[in-house]
Amino acid sequence: MEIIHRQYRLIPATVEDVDVYVDLQLKCLEQTYAGYGDEGFIHRQRDSRDELVEEFVDNVSSAQSRAFLAYDTSADSLSPVGLGLSRLGPLPWESELDFVQVPAGSRELVQLYTLEQAHGQGLGQALFDAVLDSEEPAYLHIVEGNAKAQRFYEKNGFSHEGFSLTCLGSWHNPDGPSMRVGRMFRGITLTS
Repeated sequence: MEIIHRQYRLIPATVEDVDVYVDLQLKCLEQTYAGYGDEGFIHRQRDSRDELVEEFVDNVSSAQSRAFLAYDTSADSLSPVGLGLSRLGPLPWESELDFVQVPAGSRELVQLYTLEQAHGQGLGQALFDAVLDSEEPAYLHIVEGNAKAQRFYEKNGFSHEGFSLTCLGSWHNPDGPSMRVGRMFRGITLTS
């Protein structure tokens, strides 16, 4: 179901949208983490594009996934400016983390990004609402130090777990300090 928010059209993303989605994801990662990651961060992300494509296809193909692309309609042609994706977790890579596992079937907010040009327009909230039902129990991973994102999620009922781990994969800096990732929850109780 298409959603209209101001000058933005939120359109459900499908496997056929993989190139648009992943290219936008890379732009968003570059803008979002410019002040958090090391100099090689975006290069590692670009180098892992094939893995991002696989990840997107897997996520969108999973049962009960919700994925949207947001397009700015104010220009002559539709321009992608935001994305959001949630699915049932935990995802296989999460077993590699030294976190207590979330209960099977918990909803994970996998990605939620907008380009800087769309900040302050309520688009992030519209994407959030499109991929997560109101008050639905859910969790997400958050890069430590991203206070703006943490405030946004707290406003939407999430609480921080209280500790973090060094990022893995293409998020890991093999040449020095890496970003750290924590988790936030809404309506989920962990048991060890």
